[in-house]
Amino acid sequence: MAEKEMLFVHSLGTWLQVNCDVIKRNNDTINMKCFSNGKIVNGLLAVSLQLAKDSAIPNVMGENLEEEVQVRQWMEYALLINKLSDNITATKHMLEFLNDALSTRTYLVGNKRTLSDVALYKALYPVMVNLTYMEKEKLMHLGRWFDFIQNDQMVRQDNSIVLLGRPLL
Repeated sequence: MAEKEMLFVHSLGTWLQVNCDVIKRNNDTINMKCFSNGKIVNGLLAVSLQLAKDSAIPNVMGENLEEEVQVRQWMEYALLINKLSDNITATKHMLEFLNDALSTRTYLVGNKRTLSDVALYKALYPVMVNLTYMEKEKLMHLGRWFDFIQNDQMVRQDNSIVLLGRPLL
């Protein structure tokens, strides 16, 4: 579990263009030192939000206070998926909820990609890779959103493209 969380944080840091180094892991707490300011931050959510704060990418937390609150809400959801990604039953319910939530949206919050979109992509990647084509087809809106997000190389980084449609015969 610790390695999965560290990879998650490093991947977010890479997308946010913030140099960071995990310096300690105790039970469920990650301590991270962010090089830009030398601050030590504890906890996966706090670390993710600190990375966003240190990033030069504009409006990564939304364009106003309401959007920032929504980004934080979706961050909690992404971190929960990241933690529960090995629990198939819990994950399937979460995927169905996300599919419904994305039925009328291009992004999770507002009209542009935010930290929550990238964090949710990172959390969902290992889940989406292991879904069958039939399972992916049932999650049409989630699949559309996931495909849109994964086609940005800066977000995808070293991950392979997840094929979402049926293979051509």
